Amino acid sequence: GINAEYGNDHSEITTNGFFYGWNWNVVLLVINHAVGGLIIALVVRYADNILKGFASSFSIILSSIISVYLFDFKLSWMFVLGTILVLLACYIYQQQDPPKDDKTKSPV
Repeated sequence: GINAEYGNDHSEITTNGFFYGWNWNVVLLVINHAVGGLIIALVVRYADNILKGFASSFSIILSSIISVYLFDFKLSWMFVLGTILVLLACYIYQQQDPPKDDKTKSPV
C-alpha cells in the first residue's frame, strides 16, 4: 500500500510529508483498524475454529442490524431465518454436556 501511495503522490509526500491531510478522524480510523487487527489475532490464536465461525457470523448479523438503522437497509426473510439459526447454533454450542453415567466407564 505504501508503494502505491508513494508512486501516486510522490511529489506531495516529498513536499508536505506522509501525514499531510490527516485529521483526527483519520487517526482514529487507523487506531480502530489496528486494535481490530490485534483482537482478530488474539481470536485466531486462542479460539477454536467453531468459535471463530460463530464470531464471524455474529459480526455479520450485528453489522447488518446496525445497517438497518444507519443506511435504511432492508432485511429479507431469509436473512432473518439465517440469523435465528446462527443464534440458535451459538446457544446450543455453549450448553454444557449432560453428565455421563458411571455405567459407561470402562472397568480398568
